Amino acid sequence: MGAFETASAPDQAWKVGALAKAAGLTVRALHYYDHIGLLTPSRRTPAGHRLYDGGDVARLYRISLLRRLGFPLEQIAEFCQANYGVTFPMFSKIDVLPPNKAPLYHFLTEASTDPQFPGEVKWNFEKFLISRNGQIVGRYLSPVKPMSDEIVKSVEAELAK
Repeated sequence: MGAFETASAPDQAWKVGALAKAAGLTVRALHYYDHIGLLTPSRRTPAGHRLYDGGDVARLYRISLLRRLGFPLEQIAEFCQANYGVTFPMFSKIDVLPPNKAPLYHFLTEASTDPQFPGEVKWNFEKFLISRNGQIVGRYLSPVKPMSDEIVKSVEAELAK
């Protein structure tokens, strides 16, 4: 596991070049992510240089995972809004439990929309697998790692459909 996957110290500040190198990206790619609103650095130096904190690194890791699944960057937010009515800023904190549960989590947890895997989110990092036609086809509890054989095989099976 490289520096990119393990970088999460909240007080650590990453310069754009160091983060790009750790993530296997170019500085230009990180600038573009900022331009389209997927990854805005949390701070800037007095000279205006981008500085990324642990939360930014975590967001970049999620973006990288979505890219590995084949999602075009420009369409991630558009897809969520058009197909599921999700209007929250990408990667912002939302409520997953009542009383202020976000509409996305109503869809993911209600028996009427998810008869196979209903129920409230039990802990952080619970994962849902959605088919191309918008059906929930998998739900994975927190201990299941995103790159586990179970999830990877399920994602590959859905992509093959």
